[in-house]
Amino acid sequence: MSNFKGWLISALLLTLTWLAVPDVQASHILGGEISYKCLGGGLFEFTIKVYRDCAGIPWSQTALALQGPHGTTNLPILPGSPEDISPRCPGNNYLSCNPPANASNQNQGSVARYIFRGIVDLSALGPTPPAGYTFHTTQTGNGIPCCRPEINNSTASNGNQTLVVKMFPYRDPITNVTLTPAQLCDKSPEFATDPTAFSTLNPIDTIYLQSLAFDADLDSTSFGIDFPLGTSPTAPYTYNNGYSQGNPLPGLLGPPLVSATNFPINLTTGEIVYKPTTQGTFVTIIKVSAFRCGQKIAEVYRDFSLKILPNPPVSPPVFNPSGPLGGFSVSDHRLSNHRFLPLAGFPHLRGHSMRGIPSKASSM
Repeated sequence: MSNFKGWLISALLLTLTWLAVPDVQASHILGGEISYKCLGGGLFEFTIKVYRDCAGIPWSQTALALQGPHGTTNLPILPGSPEDISPRCPGNNYLSCNPPANASNQNQGSVARYIFRGIVDLSALGPTPPAGYTFHTTQTGNGIPCCRPEINNSTASNGNQTLVVKMFPYRDPITNVTLTPAQLCDKSPEFATDPTAFSTLNPIDTIYLQSLAFDADLDSTSFGIDFPLGTSPTAPYTYNNGYSQGNPLPGLLGPPLVSATNFPINLTTGEIVYKPTTQGTFVTIIKVSAFRCGQKIAEVYRDFSLKILPNPPVSPPVFNPSGPLGGFSVSDHRLSNHRFLPLAGFPHLRGHSMRGIPSKASSM
């Protein structure tokens, strides 16, 4: 009997201990993207950027595994990474992720950016097959950690995540021969700015969400929307709760404000126009395809969870088209918010737009 009591007490203590341990698979990875550039001689420099939600748990990792047709390569973290990229005005630390690797339970909208970069030898790869070559990082073998945040528009909520970049075959117009990656020696498109951290809940505002990207080889580019990925490049999640690939965000605006050709995303500029009507977190996959001589040769994907949040308590009033300034507004693309702010007092807005159109909010 005494043995049974001892076993019962031990089992109870074990159960209580298990309940007291925090879930290490906490939701804290907002998303990321992968890009590459050819260095010559079959060598390619790959870059993985990962965005951490600092309202979640800390994350420290010195290398990230890139998997692909070449095998697996561990890309080291860059010196000085991660960085706090939380959108905020000077002297206002309501949104902060400091120190970037260890800060946790911060206010919603606080973000840290991690950059991993390394050299990968692709000289042994043959001509790119019709389906292309896919390079990725996922939650296996020293890859991107779990998990996604709670998401309102997809079955990806609290799920796994895979980041990808793709190379596609290119047939030389003169020789009619399909080139190897080393022979083509391409640089993929890259996103020029960090993703928008959040938008302020404000149904009367209009957000012009920018996904600025460039191609160093001056190949033509086209934007699109894709599906979030789960445990592998071939395991997409679906959209739900009334959302879809063609309608990934609440309050999306179409004709007549936005032409049907550019709905839900402008194919040329990557602009998405919407009204932040619903509070929540919404996964958005922005795809940028590169074309040379009419042939698609590369695709990069930005997987990011956009938050629509109530106005932070220390922030200026939200945009009001009937306000005393007649709709005059200033917007920072990282905040994707329309504020009545003097530009001179905010040097981080230099290079962004300030427009005085009474009938329309502005955004850069």
